Order: sequence, then structure tokens, then C-alpha cells
Amino acid sequence: MIDAPEQPDAGQVLFTAFEPSGDAHAAPVIRTLRERHPALRIAALGGPKMANAGAEIIQLTTHDAAMGLGALGKIKAIRAARSALRAWCQDRAVDIHVPTDAPAANWSFCADMKKRGATVMHLVCPQIWAWAGWRIRRLHRWSDHVMCLLSFEEAWLRERGVDATFIGHPRLNRALHDAALAATAASFPDGSPRVVLLPGSRRQEVVANLPVMLETVKALRDDAPELTAIICVGNDDIREHVDDVAPQRPEFVHTVVGETDAGIHWADAALAVSGTVTLDVARQRTPMVGLYRITRFSRAVSRLLLTPGYRLLPNLIAGDEVVPEFVPYAGNSEPVINAARRVILDATVRQDISAQLEAVCATYDGKEPDEIAASLIMNMMQSRGSRSSAVAQPA
Repeated sequence: MIDAPEQPDAGQVLFTAFEPSGDAHAAPVIRTLRERHPALRIAALGGPKMANAGAEIIQLTTHDAAMGLGALGKIKAIRAARSALRAWCQDRAVDIHVPTDAPAANWSFCADMKKRGATVMHLVCPQIWAWAGWRIRRLHRWSDHVMCLLSFEEAWLRERGVDATFIGHPRLNRALHDAALAATAASFPDGSPRVVLLPGSRRQEVVANLPVMLETVKALRDDAPELTAIICVGNDDIREHVDDVAPQRPEFVHTVVGETDAGIHWADAALAVSGTVTLDVARQRTPMVGLYRITRFSRAVSRLLLTPGYRLLPNLIAGDEVVPEFVPYAGNSEPVINAARRVILDATVRQDISAQLEAVCATYDGKEPDEIAASLIMNMMQSRGSRSSAVAQPA
């Protein structure tokens, strides 16, 4: 029997992620790399989505148990992951390291991999443009390229001497099937106007923001007696947080689990916690008011750390206040109610916001984030190979 020829070594890529969002961002890139380059070795500190996409998991670092730890527990978990990675690296060389989101956790891993000779390519730009701009020095020292999800980040980084590429955003650059969404939304309650409440994916977000959202829709119902609202949550765990925070909800407020896109499709407007979900809302051109409520002490600290400007993602992308935002916010409900009254009860205002969200989304037209990221990673891998060959050639 003739042995099949061995495939040439395509190299080793390491992904490191420490939050569920990182698991979600990295997985499609890993899957694309696997499909395009079957001989490529891909390992990860990560989660189940990365494993399903084809990565060898060195240690689980994004699962719910780890994310539920307190500060001390998270530090211990990161140290344990660092020890596991160092042991794994004893007899392996990493060509490309892709730290994904969670920069606070990833910085030390970037430093370790750079010392081992890896090329470091961030997937998701650390938000140094928002606070603690001095961290740009870390990017200069511990990274070679940044793959940016927000359209303004590439120019911001390049102006400061950091190599970067805008790749698009998975939440905006994805297909939506309107017929399927409409079919699901048809089972939701009738009413006019229809408001979707998106209180967040963590307990502390629900605790801080849902009461303000409920106060707002109750106040608006005085002006619009047929107003109907649904609270959209991603899973039953978050639904339990909702039930804990607001066990006695008005009869016109309903809860929907696992159908966020359909809830946005159903709605005339949204009240949304600041974060990625606001891009899901923008993706469907649904008018919204953005909110992220914090304590007065945290607000005072944030004024010292945050750079001036917008915080809600659609406004950041637009460079203008396309939708009202209260991020971060420590005041009472009245300003939120007033802003929501203008957006939710005025069809002309809603149409104007929808048109502006259309322009925001146009920035992302034609982008395929996983495809672009995979190409950048492999181009960097080939560049490393070319440099190595040049060094290996005799003088």
C-alpha cells in the first residue's frame, strides 16, 4: 500500500477569548479558516462555539460559570488559563495569535505570544478610543494588526500608527429572512404603537435598566392607550432575572424568549440597553432610545475615564446623535420618558430615524467579516513564511 503524501504544515493559529461575545465573534472566522485551509492547525482558549467551528480547545474560558465569577474568581480563572496555555506551548510554536475581544484579559496573553515570536492580530478593536487612550502604547508593543468591527476605528488607529483593517460587523453583515420573522411576529400581541424592550443579557443590566423601561412605557400609555410592549430576552436565565426584577408587570407588557430579531421586526420602536443589541435594532432600521443606567458614583468615575462623545453604537458609527442616548446615565426616568415620547409617539420622527439608520448600515454594505478576517490571517501567515524563507536562504 502506498502511503498518502503528508500535507505541508499550514501553520498554527491560536485564538484567545474570555467572554461569550468573543466566542461568538471568533467561531465564524475559525469555521471559514477550517473550510479554506483544512491543514491549518487552530487552537483556542475559548468556548463551545469555537469548538463547534473546529478549534482544539486548550481550556474553556467563555462558559457561563467562568463569567459568573466575582473579580477575584475571574483573576484566578485567567491565571489558570495562562498556565494551561504556557504548558500547551512547551512543544508547540504559534504563528498567529488572535486575541478576541476582552482586552483586559487578553493583554497578558498578547505579551506572552509576542515574546514567543507570534504575530498578534486582534479580532475586535480594544475600545481605547472611548477611554484610557494611553493604552495605544500596548497596541504598538503587543500587536501587529487590528481587525476592526466599527467603521471609524481603522482610520483612528492608523492615524496613531497602528496597522488596522475594517472588516464589518457580524450583527450588521448578516442575512435576515423577513418572511420568517414576520411569521413569528404574527404570534405577538396586537397594539399600536408596538414597543420592544431590550433590557440586556446580564442580571445587573436588567436590574438597572428594566425598571426605567417599564416606567417609560407606562407613562406613554397615558397618551397612547393601545400601546403594547414586549420584553425580549435571549434565554430562560435572563427571563428569570426579568421575573425577579419585575414580577408584577402591566397587562400590556409581555415577555418573549429567544426571538429578539422577530421582536425587533414586530416593533415600531425599541428601548434598548447600550451594546451590540443596538446594532440588531439598527439592522432592521427600527427607531430606538438607548439607555445604560449606572449609579451616581459610577457616573462620576466615568466622567474622569471616558472621552467626550457618543456611546451608543449607531451614533458612534454615524458620528452624530441619530437616536437619543442616555449612556451612561444616572438620572431619573423623566428625560428618558420625554425622549421616548418624541420617538415612539411621532411617526414622522420614526421615519426620519429609520432613514438615518439606513445610512448607518450602508457603511457596512458588501462586508463579510469572517471571510475578510480569514484572508487577513492567512495573508499574514504567508508573509511570515516569506520572511522565514528569505532569512533561511544562504547569502
